[in-house]
Amino acid sequence: MTFREQLHADLGDVFLNLEAFAETRMLRGRSLICIVDEGDSEANTGGANNLRNASGLGLLACDRKVLCRAEDVEPLPRPGEQIEMDGWLWLVGDGVSVTEGLLTLPLNRAY
Repeated sequence: MTFREQLHADLGDVFLNLEAFAETRMLRGRSLICIVDEGDSEANTGGANNLRNASGLGLLACDRKVLCRAEDVEPLPRPGEQIEMDGWLWLVGDGVSVTEGLLTLPLNRAY
């Protein structure tokens, strides 16, 4: 088995293993095994340009990255596209990529 073949096998056996890192979520109305990284999420209060807290203006935002098999998400989402995940509408951000079969899908939404 080549290194590339081993990487593809490890996607399901290791990284997208429900007993290890992965979980089941709904994306576009379909069940999807994925890893949801919300580690970089933070509430953005719009505190720029001398505006200390714009939360009253509804400018709070949430960011996340979803990692899954690219073949499980057809067609691949494009930056700027709205996509439904777990009953919420998210905006696909910049940085959508596929590396060795693994899709990295940056999502964000205001709330």
